[in-house]
Amino acid sequence: MSIVLASVFGAQPAEAQLRRVLDLNRQAMDAYTNLELDTAMNLLQEALQTAQRGGVTGSPLARTYLNLGVVSIGGFGDNGQGLQYFTQALQADGNIQLDPLTSTPDIQSVFTLARNRAGTGGGGTPSGGGDTGGDVGGGGGDVTPVPSGPGNIPHRPISEQLTNTALPIFVEAPEDAPVGEIFVYYKAPGMRDFRRLQMRRMDGGFGLELPCSEVMAPQVEYYIAAFDGDGDAMGTAGSPEQPFSVSIVSQRTLPPAALPGQIPPEQCSDAECPPGMECASGGTAGLGDTCVVDADCRTGLSCSDNFCIAGEEDEDSEPGETIGFFADVGFSAGLGYASGGKEADSTSTGDGSYVDPETGETCPAGVDACDVRVEQSGLVFSPALRLTLGYWIIPRFALAATVRFNLSAGEGTLSSLMLGLRAMVQLTTPAMTGFHADAFLGSAVGQYQIAPPQGGDAEPYIISGLNSIQIGTNIGYRIMENFGFNFTPEFHLLFPKSLWAIDLTISAAVSF
Repeated sequence: MSIVLASVFGAQPAEAQLRRVLDLNRQAMDAYTNLELDTAMNLLQEALQTAQRGGVTGSPLARTYLNLGVVSIGGFGDNGQGLQYFTQALQADGNIQLDPLTSTPDIQSVFTLARNRAGTGGGGTPSGGGDTGGDVGGGGGDVTPVPSGPGNIPHRPISEQLTNTALPIFVEAPEDAPVGEIFVYYKAPGMRDFRRLQMRRMDGGFGLELPCSEVMAPQVEYYIAAFDGDGDAMGTAGSPEQPFSVSIVSQRTLPPAALPGQIPPEQCSDAECPPGMECASGGTAGLGDTCVVDADCRTGLSCSDNFCIAGEEDEDSEPGETIGFFADVGFSAGLGYASGGKEADSTSTGDGSYVDPETGETCPAGVDACDVRVEQSGLVFSPALRLTLGYWIIPRFALAATVRFNLSAGEGTLSSLMLGLRAMVQLTTPAMTGFHADAFLGSAVGQYQIAPPQGGDAEPYIISGLNSIQIGTNIGYRIMENFGFNFTPEFHLLFPKSLWAIDLTISAAVSF
């Protein structure tokens, strides 16, 4: 009986530890989804320690390592640490799978690399064989090369390459082989689909160097297809389902590889390409790095919400392009708010339109500094013409000068004019055509005069300003690079003669 009781009560702490590990994982991934990255990492570290102390193994331990890898890569951009966690997860449970809700192309790429390493002991080819570095042109002697991956084209891939260094790829082919063209189809981290590059004929076969800007951690995948002179398929090495995988590392563990008869390629700086190579265009920001426009991100990535993400830039517009100088000309339907206690622009005529600010009675004729009579507070229409001239200093920031000409105004300094300056911030991805939106904040000098309806003959204007601030947004569509239309809602606050107003402006926009 004592043995049975001991076994029962001894199992309870282990069960509690397991539940604790699972609960911590759930809390951590909820925090990760809410972008509470430090909290997520701390909870997962606690889950790992709990599992290790409590002897929790198998799937729960593997899930903890897997979630640590997801947070490391997706939250902190640490692919190396993520690869280590994924490898430990697969060692704990070889059948563990990523959660589609938290997986990204970059996370999937690192997980695939971890699975390859866990299953092949770190090999770089689909079948686990392959070269270990050095010349990729094949071994010495007269040994007939054998394909080291799926397909029938003789090819020996390398296992690793230094990051930001051109990747040599070589296929052996006799001079008299009836080969028309051979293409490499490759996929770097962040790319959704394979891209194609044509190999060139060289001594002993066909070769190319994959541009250094495409060679980034954790891996590059590729396969090869050959076609005859008529364009018919002759053979392959690798396939889209089983591509060759080359680990991209920050420090070499193997001798550098090179095409036959050539020296190994040097590591590129951010601003250079190896001699004789055609490097892909693109910026230097990697997956998850901050950006302003698509051009800031490396090839295969695009800028979304100021972060580089997997995806292609819009083919209909050059990434990151924006206009320089611009001019908007339009019509404003203004609405100023009229209320009591507002000073009139002109001398009293003696009718009921002018009131004494102290007594509220009608001002005698010839008296200055009278208020405008307002029977009921409300909005009063104020039409105006608008002109805006500006310049986009950088793709997301512009400065502009503005003019508002009131079509109906009375007397006084700048009674019909408001002259202003504003700062504008682009809210959408900068582009030469299509939809765009920006927000602005500005100030102006001048008046926004309105004339409340009166029962008498005279309709004096309410004076305001001469200072003001404006806030609003431009929403527009460019039908071509140099022409489009804008809709601009804008709020005015004038002082020290206080008044607030709203302008709704439709304008034609030109750029040059």
